[in-house]
Amino acid sequence: MTASLVLAGFGFGSVAAQEDATTPRATLRIVHGISGGPEVDVLLNGEVLAEAVPFGTVSEFMPVAPGDYVIQVVPTGQPAEAAIVQADLTVEGARSYIVVALGTPDAPEGRVYEVNLDEMTTGMARGRFINAAPDAGGLDLVVAGGEPLFGDVGYGDASDYIDLPPGTSSLDLRGDDDQVVSPIADVTIEESLAYEMVAVGQVADGSLTMLTLSTAVDPSCSAALGLGGAIEDACVRLTHVAPDSADVDVHVNDVVVAEGLTFATVTEFVMLPSGEAQIFSVTAAGSPIEEALITTDLGLDPGQAYEVLVTGDTEDLQLAITGIDLRPVPAGQARLGVIHASPDAGPVNIRLSDGTAVVEGLDFRGVSEYKAIDEGTYELQLSPAGDDQSVLLTSELQVTASIVYDIVVVGRPESQTLAIVVLTAPVPVQAEAIASPVASPGATPVDASGG
Repeated sequence: MTASLVLAGFGFGSVAAQEDATTPRATLRIVHGISGGPEVDVLLNGEVLAEAVPFGTVSEFMPVAPGDYVIQVVPTGQPAEAAIVQADLTVEGARSYIVVALGTPDAPEGRVYEVNLDEMTTGMARGRFINAAPDAGGLDLVVAGGEPLFGDVGYGDASDYIDLPPGTSSLDLRGDDDQVVSPIADVTIEESLAYEMVAVGQVADGSLTMLTLSTAVDPSCSAALGLGGAIEDACVRLTHVAPDSADVDVHVNDVVVAEGLTFATVTEFVMLPSGEAQIFSVTAAGSPIEEALITTDLGLDPGQAYEVLVTGDTEDLQLAITGIDLRPVPAGQARLGVIHASPDAGPVNIRLSDGTAVVEGLDFRGVSEYKAIDEGTYELQLSPAGDDQSVLLTSELQVTASIVYDIVVVGRPESQTLAIVVLTAPVPVQAEAIASPVASPGATPVDASGG
């Protein structure tokens, strides 16, 4: 029997065809929940995406280009014609999908659930419950001895997401009569992860259990950068890009966080207290804070990473701030953004040598949105907005997967000092059940609380 694939869950959208190296990929993982079923292979447009997946197991996340696909689940080693689940599937970039094959060998089904990758509450996780147990009826998921986390979730359905605190708990699956049909011991919840708790198996044969899937969503900057500090702190990197300014010191809440910063150089990340009014002061190197060239309040969100840049002419020095996107990326991709810090270059375009636009019409002190980009070597071409033939600068960029790149345009065209400064930071890969953060060498915690 061949079953159709039902699209379910969070915001499944329309197609976005892959066109160039800056198209973000999606990630896809497979759950084999056909109770009593054989090991299966999963085919995408006839190509093997996962093979020999036994009942009750979950594949790793796999990167998939946006587009339209035919997805098939077949007994291991069998051709596509032997599919027990088959359907058309539309995938959008920068999203994460879980394909669940469920039911019984005589009545197989397939469902696709999209993971909610929205920003999370600091210090919390997000979770929902999926009932893929064909004979269990409506199920509750309950903290052992406590109240339900999720109540009366029907077969094939998914609950709404809720916030979950980190910790380890024993849970119970309860049936329609409030009887425990399967105890689930020691489920551990970690912050910044989205959890899909999937009931699979059958009550009748005693195989009912729960699979706990996790997806890295929104790690705190201290975790993603390996700083090891408090999750509520912010992570800040300082860059001097004011072309006519001498070396500078930077103070936060009267504490020096950077000394003798020269033009076109950058500090390591420092951890700073979050809050709406962190006082940043910039002085000439060695000068007292009372002679500050810039003093301004900057708001820092908990767990967020930032680029803070000294920008402008000597008569128009300002601090510019922009957030760094440290969310996980699919395997084989990186993230690329542009910051315009050249005072007299005017609005600019940056394109790849094949004509793909990275950013168009970016003004001084402007910041582009991030784009996904495939691993590889690229030539960046900087030109005035509206005149791509007048290339002001070309620069080779070696893109490594799992890195976020901030491309900073600095200097002046008229003095032939126009240049590109490349700032990098590691990001997790959405490839495992839990994406492991990569340490940022030399990252330094700093107490700038002013206390």
